[in-house]
Amino acid sequence: MPITVGSTVDVAWVPDWSATGSSASLTVTAPDGTQPTPPTVSPGLTPGTFTAELAVALPGRYVLRWEDDTEHRVSVDILDVWPEDPRYLISVDDAAVGLKWRPADRAAHIATLALYVAAATEVLEDITGAILVRTIVQPADGGRSGVALWERPSAIVSVVVEGEPWTGFVPNLNAAIVYGDGNGGRFPSGRQNVIITYRTGSETVAPSIQLAARELIRHLWQVGQQALESEAQPIAPNGQTVMTRSGFAVPNRVIELCGNQHALPGIA
Repeated sequence: MPITVGSTVDVAWVPDWSATGSSASLTVTAPDGTQPTPPTVSPGLTPGTFTAELAVALPGRYVLRWEDDTEHRVSVDILDVWPEDPRYLISVDDAAVGLKWRPADRAAHIATLALYVAAATEVLEDITGAILVRTIVQPADGGRSGVALWERPSAIVSVVVEGEPWTGFVPNLNAAIVYGDGNGGRFPSGRQNVIITYRTGSETVAPSIQLAARELIRHLWQVGQQALESEAQPIAPNGQTVMTRSGFAVPNRVIELCGNQHALPGIA
């Protein structure tokens, strides 16, 4: 179940040995490497288990180090915390509608579905390039007339060369290239001495992409959650999936719905 930054989370520890004591301690290492005040650990409902309440103020990975105060055995676990914006292309509710869930299905699976919705964004952006708005900071070597950007930009925020603003640059947003100037000149030579900050993606999500997200989530959910039975009818039978440039297997229908977007790099 995804955990969002700013939440208070109940964490539990079930030792893989027979704990004879009734107390334990928990040391938490936050994503920035700091160790906040250890939370209070209480005995769980089942003898030999322990629980604690943890406030997560930063997104990222928390390391949880449990220690049985009687036997002094240690167990380490992790807790991944999402940022406030999980970068959904569609809402979790829209995804549930696409799955045609009944109220009982929603109650049982809606928290897990959030992970599939977030994963669908990664897969679809692998097909089309950036969809959602974000800011990218891209370093590059100098000594060239232009720098090819990782994603198609909507705007260039700044260009910095050797720590100083570079005002003579000329962007070609459609080609995703930033030129050193308008006369064929080059950026000064150097290793990673050119830093380009740019915006990419759009404030709106095209209807075809929203439908593609629904189709992809249905596919991912079926593959990840449903038992493989001989009578089951897969959403994308053999021969009807396509590999993206990073190796994701997606149904042809998803590719078709993304076809009106600018680029489909690496689709085989």
